[in-house]
Amino acid sequence: MEHKSIQFILRSIIDAESVETVWLVLLSAIQDCGYPLAMYAFTRFRTSNGMGNESDHLVLTNYPSDYLEGFILREERYKNAPMAKWALENVGARSWSWVTENYDNLDEAQKEVLAYNQRHGMMAGYTLGFRTTRSHEKAGVGYALAPHDGDQAKADALWDEHGDHLMMISEVAHLKIMSLPLPRKVLTERQVQVLEWVGSGKSVVDTAQIMGLTPGTVEKHLRLAREALNVETTAQAIHKASVYNQIYTA
Repeated sequence: MEHKSIQFILRSIIDAESVETVWLVLLSAIQDCGYPLAMYAFTRFRTSNGMGNESDHLVLTNYPSDYLEGFILREERYKNAPMAKWALENVGARSWSWVTENYDNLDEAQKEVLAYNQRHGMMAGYTLGFRTTRSHEKAGVGYALAPHDGDQAKADALWDEHGDHLMMISEVAHLKIMSLPLPRKVLTERQVQVLEWVGSGKSVVDTAQIMGLTPGTVEKHLRLAREALNVETTAQAIHKASVYNQIYTA
């Protein structure tokens, strides 16, 4: 990969105005380096037991749909995936050969995930764990060869050739994603406005006067915002909307 290409890719990521655009640039970059598949996962509400509530996760992937059915959508095998666990606990890049090397130390649930991956031919790739600045945040990405196409030696050779560039591109993409609103807009314009005014210290009555609404209507928008964000209090709604870049973005 030429230096100019790296500059172009990084500039494209920096200038992106949506998570979708960042993702497409990242996919194109890793595919040019020989990895056709990627899965990125990010949470700002990690717990001591894992990645927290599924509704708070951001997952971007082009992995095969039949694989995703059992890995994420139905059986939720990702919770016991060895490389996902590695990414939660580490920073940097790791070959999927780590699973084979540490097989005897895996528990039964992790070994079942490995067997599932073997059935689907998802056995060759690299996982990256990203550095975070907040204790409840964590993100990682996995780059994989196509199902049943090649082995780990091929994935390792690609990383030896392109790893430094891919690490830089991946880290910049992650930092950019963290700065952007979620792909799906969960709050209406009115809900955003009332949360911003209340978050700035205005009372419900003040907010109603500023927005030309009744206090009852402001209360309704606050309630709907709490429901949309799956929280119990307005303070929690303001915090969650803020960390997910849903408010104060103008």
